[in-house]
Amino acid sequence: MEHCAFAYICFRHPKILCEPTGTCIRALRKLAVLPGDDLVVIGAGPAGLTHIQLLRAMGAGRIFAADIVESRLGWARRLGADAVFNAAAENAQNLILGATDGRGVDKVIVSSASSKAIESSLQLVRKGGRILLFGIPSEGSYVNLDTSYVFIREISLIPSYSTTEAEIEAALQMMASKKIHMSEMITHRFELVHIADAFRAAEDAASSLKVMVHG
Repeated sequence: MEHCAFAYICFRHPKILCEPTGTCIRALRKLAVLPGDDLVVIGAGPAGLTHIQLLRAMGAGRIFAADIVESRLGWARRLGADAVFNAAAENAQNLILGATDGRGVDKVIVSSASSKAIESSLQLVRKGGRILLFGIPSEGSYVNLDTSYVFIREISLIPSYSTTEAEIEAALQMMASKKIHMSEMITHRFELVHIADAFRAAEDAASSLKVMVHG
């Protein structure tokens, strides 16, 4: 699950987080999340954690989170995940299928830029389920999919990118009404004169989520 320091630094005020939150809201609207849906969020970085908060606010059923960074799984549980799995240390697929009696979850959110995360998501979703492609793979990335499996099980792959003013307004309203708590993900704060330290902190995936720089 790739980590980009630039994406996790915000300036001046936590409300700057409304734009990335808006991208998540737009994505979940496209995914058509329903109350009671069981979901897996693959990748518990800032975007994945935002999805978890939004899913909880939207009345989702069970929310599972998977990542390879143990500290991020702690954040996922703190921000609303019902169960978390370290994809590097345990068989998340078997555990998630076991928790759903072998059926699979209704929807999967791939909030990781890893092509392997997209491939593994197919085994987690039920027949007729939907997979949101939210993490942006690097240019030239390829995914090895069994297209027959996708076809026979009628799995929908739904990409989502960017946001609009409508979702940004929705994000601001949810933040103002305390339905989501984006500022809880700010793990570090630096003055502008220490911006180099801010970038160094942001590159440490084990200890940082969002890094704020202020004047």
